[in-house]
Amino acid sequence: MAALVDSLSHDEVGLQLLNLSDNVFAELIVQAGAFAEHSFVSLNGQALPGEPKHFSVRLPPNGRLRCVAGLRRCVNDPTYAFPWHRG
Repeated sequence: MAALVDSLSHDEVGLQLLNLSDNVFAELIVQAGAFAEHSFVSLNGQALPGEPKHFSVRLPPNGRLRCVAGLRRCVNDPTYAFPWHRG
């Protein structure tokens, strides 16, 4: 996988995600902030219910995705817990 933040503002982040494998699907968890201190409110203009701290992406071999995620910044307590440990 490769990930690039290509734009950033107070309430949005632009991401480019690329699966570098020729033959394996890839799954990626995108977290809102290094310590999950932010929440996602939208993805590509579509509202996200519950304002999650992370979302998952599954890309086919050589797949590419560009997305824009809306953010609410600094609304969660920072944590070192990984997204998959949160239940």
